[in-house]
Amino acid sequence: MENATKRRVIRLSRKLATGLSFASWGLMALSAQPLTQQDSTDILEQARLKVMYWEGSLNYLADPIGSSKEVIARATYREGRLKRIFRDGQVELENDLSPLGLQSPPLDSLLAIVDYLKNFQLVYDTEDPNSIQFRVSKIRGIRVSDDGIACEIFFERTMGGTHLPTPNETYPATFHLASLMAEKIDGAWHCYITGIRTATEAEEAYYIPQGYKELMEGQ
Repeated sequence: MENATKRRVIRLSRKLATGLSFASWGLMALSAQPLTQQDSTDILEQARLKVMYWEGSLNYLADPIGSSKEVIARATYREGRLKRIFRDGQVELENDLSPLGLQSPPLDSLLAIVDYLKNFQLVYDTEDPNSIQFRVSKIRGIRVSDDGIACEIFFERTMGGTHLPTPNETYPATFHLASLMAEKIDGAWHCYITGIRTATEAEEAYYIPQGYKELMEGQ
């Protein structure tokens, strides 16, 4: 009886091991599946929308008649997974709130989004509810790695407001790269910003059409 029991335990263990092996293989196969064209289209559109939502959030926070600003600020990184703009409150952005700093990149400091938003509301002033404009010009292709699915949005930013510590300085038009991650929830793709930085001169030369660059330099 004892030997029979041992044999049953061994058979059961083998079945469990086989089942786990198939389950693990299934998970690996699922993660290794290539993205379809529709997947890529949906991810890139969601990434573009999140960058534009960031533009809208900044304009709302800069609007002197806006209300519930703290709620809006927190929602950018604490809202539910389907709605938030940033992955979490520890996402770092370059401290690009001073016109003087923007004239001589690279910038030497990073701010968590929590601190960035606090500083933004302290130093940026405007009467125009749409003083901040983003112009998305390029979307860098989707990359799939062990860390997940990511892409980058290249965009131009103009700020027509005033930097209170240096009110006589105007904000130059600048170019930025937003890094985003994507995940699929209930059959739909969602993107979150994981960082924003100033584009390098090489990236500007690569992404900006020459005619547009000459037009800007001539202004």
